[in-house]
Amino acid sequence: MPIIPLSVDDKGRIFLTVQLYCYSIPKPKPLIILLDTGSTTTSLSLKDAEEMGINAERLPSSQQINYGYGGRMEVKRISNVCVVMAHEDSSAFPISMEAIDVNYTYSAAKKKDKDIVVYGMPSVLGVDALIQAGLSLHVNWKDRTGFLEHS
Repeated sequence: MPIIPLSVDDKGRIFLTVQLYCYSIPKPKPLIILLDTGSTTTSLSLKDAEEMGINAERLPSSQQINYGYGGRMEVKRISNVCVVMAHEDSSAFPISMEAIDVNYTYSAAKKKDKDIVVYGMPSVLGVDALIQAGLSLHVNWKDRTGFLEHS
């Protein structure tokens, strides 16, 4: 079975590289994102969104609020996104997502009458993508290795 390799850091956080494609992303680029089995949704950090040329201010609101270790975030929505991961043989594994979130907020602090952008939340691959793609997570915590497997 083809597998998608993961990396596990010394704190036990799991990462993988993905690339996102959709009409709302003018400058797609590979992203190293956190695999978060505690997150129900896949979300893009405001920093990563800006680096890909996304104007999050113009995106529609998702009508929900995200909470995480970065705090409370207003959420914007990007529709019809293809999340592409690479198998260990470098072949592509695409997942078509109806939508992903962009964590979008500003701090209450002001600097020269402008809001300060908060970049507290990382980009996250949530369980919505794992379930939709039928992926199983395998982690060897001792060796700090892991992979996603699909049938």
